[in-house]
Amino acid sequence: MKMRTNLLLIVTVILLCRVPLIAQDQQVIDPKSLSLTSDGPDVKISWQTLDETGVKEFDVMRSSTGADNDFRQIGSVAPLHASVYFFIDHSAFKKTVSSTFYYKITTVFSTDHAPVTTAEKEIEIFVSSVRRTWGSIKSMFRF
Repeated sequence: MKMRTNLLLIVTVILLCRVPLIAQDQQVIDPKSLSLTSDGPDVKISWQTLDETGVKEFDVMRSSTGADNDFRQIGSVAPLHASVYFFIDHSAFKKTVSSTFYYKITTVFSTDHAPVTTAEKEIEIFVSSVRRTWGSIKSMFRF
């Protein structure tokens, strides 16, 4: 009888809280779906989700070296339960002279669940020196 009461209490608390339960090993992003494409200076990052339960946002991270301590957040995408997401990095060629970049996505949850990060992907972009020089000249005259 006591065990039945405890079970009923646990079920009631879960229903009242209406907090989505998230498995510790929940895989949100399909690891095979993370892809990078380059269109000149821009990089398009796209991915597919498997389960968006409790997801607050997807943080897009970039590095020019691939070292874990070098990744910086360059943007966030809100979950829309769309299954397919993309983010366009318009600033990759402006930040460094490197033409090789590494990207990964960190899933942030609305609960106290630890963030989950994908494996990194590498892409090499090619930007003409004329475009890079013209961008530098324009930036000198901005106020």
